[in-house]
Amino acid sequence: MTFSTNQNRQLYVAKSVENAITNIQGKANLGKVFVGTDKDGCKYINQNGFGGIVRSDLIDPKSIMWATASGPKDTAIKLKAYSLELKSTVNGGNPIVGEDYIVRINFRQMYGMSDEDIYQKYGAVHAKSAVKADFLKEMAYSLVKNFNRLYAPLVYVGLADANGFTLIKRASKDA
Repeated sequence: MTFSTNQNRQLYVAKSVENAITNIQGKANLGKVFVGTDKDGCKYINQNGFGGIVRSDLIDPKSIMWATASGPKDTAIKLKAYSLELKSTVNGGNPIVGEDYIVRINFRQMYGMSDEDIYQKYGAVHAKSAVKADFLKEMAYSLVKNFNRLYAPLVYVGLADANGFTLIKRASKDA
């Protein structure tokens, strides 16, 4: 168990840290901060926000356990990317006409911490032709249609070819 008696955590988001209070004044300098020191050696932060310049509480440097500065690239969530392909050893990588193809996507521990908490979504296609491009468009359509029922997107579905990647934004067979 972790106890946090008499601890305080602060998060400061800054566009840049300036070396003088005058450098953060004005609407053009929104988000900029100035770190100052009072006569007793305590630190404080002035920030120019939408409500004007505000100042933090005094922070005694002896009481700081650690500080971390990180940029947006350091804290960005890296999305995983997966490619769906048909096996080249089966029918030359083309769908078999008349066969049903089902893709199951599992989200483990999505709504709970147990390994038994698995949320599943499916994409399904009945192959009407042996053209791989048509099959992949139908599968993408099915996946987008099934994921559109959610309140927030869990995945982004798109088609990739020699020209790049095209994100499918809505479930439409015309897209």
